[in-house]
Amino acid sequence: MQKDTLDNIDSTINELCNWVKKYASEITPDGDDIVFSEVVKGLGTLVQARAEMGECMRVTVAEAAEIIGCRKEIIHSKMKRGEWDLGQAIKPKRAGGNYHYIIFRPKLEKFLGIEKSL
Repeated sequence: MQKDTLDNIDSTINELCNWVKKYASEITPDGDDIVFSEVVKGLGTLVQARAEMGECMRVTVAEAAEIIGCRKEIIHSKMKRGEWDLGQAIKPKRAGGNYHYIIFRPKLEKFLGIEKSL
């Protein structure tokens, strides 16, 4: 697959993550959750398809913690506060809900100072 195509897919994934993050913080309990749910499902499908095209783009919080050498809670805290740009920390839709974390391998590699050559 051409690098331009993969770059376009990666860009779309990042744009959708930003939209999900913004919308999740604005949604109200009586809001339109259907659109939000469909976008999140579509994002998951897109990330899965991208992973099948090449190197997996997503890293779990547990994997990232092991690679960085810290606890998962540190990643949660740093991402919530915007101190570490590893992907997205998505606010819960409802009060008392859990954050959702999306960590992208390229952002993790950039954070670690790893340069990939093509």
